[in-house]
Amino acid sequence: MVRAKAGQQNVQVQVREDGAGEFNTHLQSDAEQIKTCFSNIAVNAVQAMSDGGELAITLRPHRSNIRIEFADTGPGIEPDALGQIFEPYFSTKETGIGLGLALTKKLIEDHGGQILVSSEFGVGTTFTVILPRDPDTSEQAASLPQMALNQTEA
Repeated sequence: MVRAKAGQQNVQVQVREDGAGEFNTHLQSDAEQIKTCFSNIAVNAVQAMSDGGELAITLRPHRSNIRIEFADTGPGIEPDALGQIFEPYFSTKETGIGLGLALTKKLIEDHGGQILVSSEFGVGTTFTVILPRDPDTSEQAASLPQMALNQTEA
C-alpha cells in the first residue's frame, strides 16, 4: 500500500538494517497493531511529499529493543504544530480526522515502547519508534506472536 502511493508521487522508499548482524530483528508484539502503526507513519510521510522525495526506514536492533526510524525529505512540520501531532483530532492535512498518530502513539505505548519525532521545517521529519523485544513478562505478553521486521514489510 505504501509503495503504491509512493510510486504515484515519485517518492523513493528505502528499507535498511543497521547493525542487523549483531542482533536479530525479532520481537514479541501484536503484529497487526504494529503494522498499523508503521503504515500510519509511512503513509503520512508519503502524503507529505506530494512533489516527490525519499522515505528511509531504518531498523536498528539492540539487545533489549529495536529502533525503527522513518526519515522523510518532506516539508517538515511547523514548530507550533509539532507539540500537537499526537493529540486526537489534530491534523495538518485538509483530509482525515487526525486520529492516525494518536492511535499510533497509544499502540506503541501499549507495547511498552515510545515514539519520538524531530522535524526541521523545510527539510524533513523523522519519527523514531522504540519497541522492547519483550514488552513485559506477563502471560498476556507471552501469548503475543513473534514478529520479525524485515525489508519486505514496507
